[in-house]
Amino acid sequence: MDVHWQQSSYEPYLPVTEKSNPITRDIDRANPKEIVQMLQQCDAEIFEKTSHGNPMYQPEAISGSTRMKGGGATKIILETILLAGHQAAFSNKAVTVNGILHSLNMFEKVHQITYRQPTALANLVQKAAISCILDFIPGFEDIRGFVGNGFSEMNNTEGDLSSLGPHFIIDHKDFVDTILPNLSDHDTVIFLYSENDNLNDVLLLAKNVRQHTSNLHAIKHELIGLGDPKQYWELSTKLCLNVISTGAHILIGKVYMNYMIDLRVTNSKLYRRAIHILQRFTGSTEAQCETALLRALYDVEELTDEMVLNDVTQHTLVAKERANVVPIALVMLQSGRTIAEAKAYLDTYSVIRDAVAACQKLL
Repeated sequence: MDVHWQQSSYEPYLPVTEKSNPITRDIDRANPKEIVQMLQQCDAEIFEKTSHGNPMYQPEAISGSTRMKGGGATKIILETILLAGHQAAFSNKAVTVNGILHSLNMFEKVHQITYRQPTALANLVQKAAISCILDFIPGFEDIRGFVGNGFSEMNNTEGDLSSLGPHFIIDHKDFVDTILPNLSDHDTVIFLYSENDNLNDVLLLAKNVRQHTSNLHAIKHELIGLGDPKQYWELSTKLCLNVISTGAHILIGKVYMNYMIDLRVTNSKLYRRAIHILQRFTGSTEAQCETALLRALYDVEELTDEMVLNDVTQHTLVAKERANVVPIALVMLQSGRTIAEAKAYLDTYSVIRDAVAACQKLL
């Protein structure tokens, strides 16, 4: 089955956020540094002028997301508009095109500065991938973020929300008390700080972390003549974390070509999306794709009447305890293999596309 032909037949009917970006067509076979370079090119498209007059016109680096450029474009658009509006309101002056262009130029400079360290970012991508467990079931503790001074630093309207439970503890002290004691070399810890932070506090916390894991890294933001740097630090942080998390998912085999295929079928929306993914890449009918999906989901070669008659809600409840459902179904549809054979090939090849190709060679 010619996957490129399959994609081209779908492309005209897809929204921009679902289209395939030619820059990343082979990102699933790229090494960490190549992944960073491809994502850099895709993020740079935010600032390009196109014939459509829309700098966000080009597709996502990794398709299958309704975000615009990993959320970075959304952030840039909103902050540019809101900042211009606030400045106009407080200065009693009209919003100008030059003012808008100035903000966009500053954001573009942040993008350029952030990607000046491709080797360092590639190392972080590699480390993050090593920390991931291939057949993990996503949970609350997988990725956590903590802020110095917690909610005091956030300055949110509701105030301190830590009393609402463990989902709401975000202070560095909470990290030391609840997370630090259980850290191991399977965990990756990334420090994000700026020149304005107390370096002694950063070093002390880093020293404590080092006693539990050697997988410790840091990203430091500097004052670089960008006016009020905080909003630019935020964008740079977002770009870095997006590269690290996206790159890690690519390296552990969650992506097919440049499409996020290894998703958890945990609700009706994702159930339908999984079927459409299988249709897109195999050319099979909707019924054939749903049957393959259910076989992978229930882990059986032959579906019982009860399984077939279950509603989507029941299917998604079963899916919460299953890993690699969509990749298994894809390999079966592309090669006619059994579930056991599809699993074996996926265990052997870290890249889903290579597993499919290996199966097809033996047909």
